[in-house]
Amino acid sequence: MQNVIKNSKLSEQALARVVVTELVAGKVVLLAFDTSYGLAADATNQTAVNKVYQIKDRDRAKPLSIVVADLVRILSDR
Repeated sequence: MQNVIKNSKLSEQALARVVVTELVAGKVVLLAFDTSYGLAADATNQTAVNKVYQIKDRDRAKPLSIVVADLVRILSDR
């Protein structure tokens, strides 16, 4: 099932909570920026990552870019 939030009257905090809830559930979220769109997924959830590859019809030999809030946190998980 798809959730579409368009021209939302939600506050930024409420909207962020909705997005985080979707990501934690393993869903892929399409984010609209000023000049482009981006797909967001939990990079630690292999099912979500697979969905991104499927949506983009991307060769799995090509890596995806990830954005992290804190490199120390990522490295400490190893």
